[in-house]
Amino acid sequence: MIQFSPAQRNDLATPIHGQIDWLLSPQALKGYKWKIEPLQLTTNIFTLTVWKSIATGLCELCARVDERARIEILQRLQKVMAKIYLAERLIQHYEMGLNDIDPRVVKIQLKLTNSQGLTIEKLNSYSSKLHTVTESHPNEKTLSAIESLGFQIEMITKVLEAPSSDSTSSDSEDSSCDSINSNFTVETKLKTLEEQVKELVQLQKAICALSKRSNEGFYESLEWISDLNKTEVSFPMTELCEQGIAERIYFHLCTIHKNENPSKINQKDLNWGFTAFEQVDGNTTHDEKLRAVQRAHIELLLHVLGRFLDDPFKKHLVPEVLDMMEALQLNEKDLPNGKKNLACFLFETVHSKYSLAQKRDTSLLSPSDDCFQGDFGRGAFKGETSEIVSLQFKLDALKEVTNSLKQTWKI
Repeated sequence: MIQFSPAQRNDLATPIHGQIDWLLSPQALKGYKWKIEPLQLTTNIFTLTVWKSIATGLCELCARVDERARIEILQRLQKVMAKIYLAERLIQHYEMGLNDIDPRVVKIQLKLTNSQGLTIEKLNSYSSKLHTVTESHPNEKTLSAIESLGFQIEMITKVLEAPSSDSTSSDSEDSSCDSINSNFTVETKLKTLEEQVKELVQLQKAICALSKRSNEGFYESLEWISDLNKTEVSFPMTELCEQGIAERIYFHLCTIHKNENPSKINQKDLNWGFTAFEQVDGNTTHDEKLRAVQRAHIELLLHVLGRFLDDPFKKHLVPEVLDMMEALQLNEKDLPNGKKNLACFLFETVHSKYSLAQKRDTSLLSPSDDCFQGDFGRGAFKGETSEIVSLQFKLDALKEVTNSLKQTWKI
C-alpha cells in the first residue's frame, strides 16, 4: 500500500482544488451556454476535470516513488484514464444533441461482450446502471439498446442460475447449491468449441496430418475423416439441403480436378471424388487432398460463424472460430485474387461495408475511433468493441466472402 503524510496529501490535492475552484467560479459558470441537458453536461465536465487532475497528480507522483509503488500507481492510472475516456464521450454525447447511444450504455455493452468473470452481482450492477440511464430521459437509440441489453442480462442470469446438468443433488440440497451456482462464471456453463462443433476440430487435425505431405500423414488424416459423414450440414455454397462433411471433401477434390486438371478424372467412376481421395499411389497429390479438406473446413467455419454471431450463448466462441480461420495456410488458388488470408479478407470486407454506411449515417461511430485500436475489422468481430458494430454488417460481410470464394473455386 502507498501511504502519505498529511503534507504530502495536501500537496497532491492542490492542483485538484485549484481546478475545481476555477470550475465553480462566476467567470467559468457565465461561460456555460449549454442548450441541451445543461445539468448532465456540467456534471460531466466537473467529473472530467477532477479525473484529469487526479491523472496529472498520479503522473507527478510516479517520479517520487520506488518501482513497486510505481506499478501500483500505473495500474490506478489506467483505471482513471478509462473514467476520463467515458466522461469525454458523455460530454460529446450531450454536445452533439443526443443522436447516438449513451456512452454509459455502450460501456455496459462492452462489458457483456466478454463473458469471462460475469457474476450475478455484476449483472445486477449493470441492470441498476441501465435503470439510472433510463431515468435521465435518453433518446430512442439508447432506449432500444437498453431494452436489448436488459434481455441479454436476463438470459445470462438464467444461465448462471441454472443447476448443473450433471447434478445429482436432492431437493433438500438445492438451497446450498444456489450460493455456489451464483458464483459460477458464464464460461463454466457454456460449452467449448469442441463440444459445440467437434467436426471443426476433427478437420483441423486432419489438415495438420495432411500437411506432412506423406503417406503416413494421409493415413493419420483418415482416422479423423472416417466418421465425418455422420454429421450433415447445409453448406451455403450449393443448393443441396444437407450433405455429409466427408462427402463434401470428396466433392471439393473432384471440383479441383475438374477445374485444374480434368484429365485426371475417370469419367466412368461415378464416385471419383471418393476414389481419388482414398487412393495412395494414384495421380492425386497430397496437396490436392489437403486443399479439398481445407475447403470443407472453410465452408464449415463460415457456416458456424454465421450461427454463432447471432446466438448469445455461443458468440463467446466467435474469436476462437476466427483464430482457427486466420491460422489456415491456404494455397493461393483457394483465395480470391490478391488475398493472402481468409480472416483478414473478412475483416477488410466488414470494414469496407461499415465505412460506406458511416459516410451516409454520421451517427455511427467512426471506424477510425480509438476504441478499435487501428484495426476496425478485427474489432468488429472480436473483443469488447464487437457489440458496437451491428450484426447485419458482419452477416453481410460473411455473405460477400462466401460468394467470392464460390466464384474463386468455380462451384
